[in-house]
Amino acid sequence: MKDQRRLLCLALFALHLWSCHRPGAVLLFNGTGISPNDVAAIETLLEKNGISYSTASSAQLDEMSAERLRAYRLVIVPGLAVFAALGLVMFFNNLVSGKFWPALAYTALLIASTLFVSWPQRNPSLWALDAYNSGWQALQSENLPLAERKLELARAYVPDNAEINFALGNLKLAQNDSAAAQLFYRAVLDLDPKHKGAFNNLGVIALEASQFGEAERWFRHAENIDPRSAKTHFLLAKTLLKENDPAAAKAEIETALRLKPEQPEFNALKEEIESNRGD
Repeated sequence: MKDQRRLLCLALFALHLWSCHRPGAVLLFNGTGISPNDVAAIETLLEKNGISYSTASSAQLDEMSAERLRAYRLVIVPGLAVFAALGLVMFFNNLVSGKFWPALAYTALLIASTLFVSWPQRNPSLWALDAYNSGWQALQSENLPLAERKLELARAYVPDNAEINFALGNLKLAQNDSAAAQLFYRAVLDLDPKHKGAFNNLGVIALEASQFGEAERWFRHAENIDPRSAKTHFLLAKTLLKENDPAAAKAEIETALRLKPEQPEFNALKEEIESNRGD
């Protein structure tokens, strides 16, 4: 009986996921606290049903904007799938024991949620999501020609999407085209004036061009948006050191280390700053 219930749960859960059979509909969380075995089981279920999905670690989820998260129709946290299975077991038990009203209520809820997830969408940003995800993954794996094709396709669907323009800026930066990258990052800030990544990357471009005052200005904007970003404090420390202000640089790198003490490059920069100060 337990095996039958388990199979029924998986079958109904697979049926519910099948309703999401459209590009980029599902985001699978595989970050902190999630069992790799649970993730593998869900991935097997998704792949067997031919469902396109993307994965996200804790760090990747933290970096996702609300706009990008809203584009997904279903977010799966593997541990929480246990609660869905429990609900299906309760549904089965109610049917067996003749308690039809709770079973009917559960069925109505399942139908309503399935309709919500599978309802056809006309928003072009949803159609751009699959191309964007493929382009981002290609960029991460340094397959720049594929990344360019996919990201340009996504931009053709939604030219005014901040995240797509940001990814194209990163692509141009990887192609050593700083001028084009700056144009994309400035376009991002026109669309989203609080995009921390665009501010940081504009600062990095200025820092590499030895435009230290401009770099500091961009990093200060990023710091105002997210004062607890260790990366921003690290970049500020590098810039201030270049500006011959080791005392201010030391304060910034110490802040970065308080936020992320395990980063080896942070410790290396701290040692460099202290050697410049003669400590």
